[in-house]
Amino acid sequence: MKRLGLVLLVAALCVVAARPVMAQRAMAQSGSLRYGISGGVILPMGDYNTFDKMGFVGGVGATYWLAGQPIGIRGDVSYSQSSHDEAVTTAGHTKIIGGMARSCTR
Repeated sequence: MKRLGLVLLVAALCVVAARPVMAQRAMAQSGSLRYGISGGVILPMGDYNTFDKMGFVGGVGATYWLAGQPIGIRGDVSYSQSSHDEAVTTAGHTKIIGGMARSCTR
């Protein structure tokens, strides 16, 4: 039940944050650099839940809007970590790092 409450809280925060994000998108100017940070929780599901506990995820990203064009280039990097359940397996952590690059349109 605690997990369901946490998921609902995260979903509610995403809905509340959607409006300011839309306003920032409209204000982005050509030739400008926009950046941001993100953070959240990892909720292991299925077999992964048997071995790992709840963890965290954090990331940074930036978008460069090309001058005179309705497109931009975006890059993101993220890092996440969760602890092993010592009752089931040996002590340690699961660590994941990821990255993404893509184009954006206005």
